[in-house]
Amino acid sequence: GKLNALEDWRNARAELTRKFEIQEEQIVEQEARHTKALYEAEKSLVIGKA
Repeated sequence: GKLNALEDWRNARAELTRKFEIQEEQIVEQEARHTKALYEAEKSLVIGKA
Protein backbone atom coordinates (compact mmCIF):
# COMPACT_ATOMS: atom_id res chain seq x y z
CA GLY A 1 0.00 0.00 0.00
CA LYS A 2 0.90 3.65 0.36
CA LEU A 3 2.86 3.05 3.56
CA ASN A 4 5.12 0.50 1.87
CA ALA A 5 5.67 2.80 -1.09
CA LEU A 6 6.63 5.62 1.28
CA GLU A 7 9.01 3.33 3.16
CA ASP A 8 10.58 2.15 -0.11
CA TRP A 9 11.01 5.77 -1.20
CA ARG A 10 12.64 6.66 2.13
CA ASN A 11 15.02 3.72 1.85
CA ALA A 12 15.95 4.58 -1.73
CA ARG A 13 16.51 8.22 -0.74
CA ALA A 14 18.72 7.23 2.21
CA GLU A 15 20.74 4.91 -0.02
CA LEU A 16 21.19 7.61 -2.66
CA THR A 17 22.22 10.13 0.00
CA ARG A 18 24.81 7.67 1.33
CA LYS A 19 26.18 7.09 -2.18
CA PHE A 20 26.61 10.84 -2.62
CA GLU A 21 28.37 11.09 0.75
CA ILE A 22 30.78 8.29 -0.21
CA GLN A 23 31.43 9.95 -3.57
CA GLU A 24 32.10 13.27 -1.83
CA GLU A 25 34.60 11.60 0.54
CA GLN A 26 36.39 9.99 -2.41
CA ILE A 27 36.64 13.34 -4.23
CA VAL A 28 38.10 15.01 -1.13
CA GLU A 29 40.66 12.20 -0.73
CA GLN A 30 41.57 12.39 -4.42
CA GLU A 31 42.07 16.16 -4.22
CA ALA A 32 44.31 15.70 -1.18
CA ARG A 33 46.41 13.13 -3.07
CA HIS A 34 46.69 15.45 -6.08
CA THR A 35 47.74 18.36 -3.87
CA LYS A 36 50.40 16.21 -2.21
CA ALA A 37 51.66 14.90 -5.57
CA LEU A 38 51.85 18.45 -6.92
CA TYR A 39 53.73 19.59 -3.81
CA GLU A 40 56.20 16.69 -4.14
CA ALA A 41 56.73 17.45 -7.84
CA GLU A 42 57.35 21.15 -7.16
CA LYS A 43 59.65 20.30 -4.26
CA SER A 44 61.78 17.97 -6.40
CA LEU A 45 61.87 20.62 -9.13
CA VAL A 46 63.14 23.23 -6.66
CA ILE A 47 65.68 20.81 -5.19
CA GLY A 48 66.82 19.93 -8.72
CA LYS A 49 67.48 23.61 -9.48
CA ALA A 50 69.37 24.25 -6.20
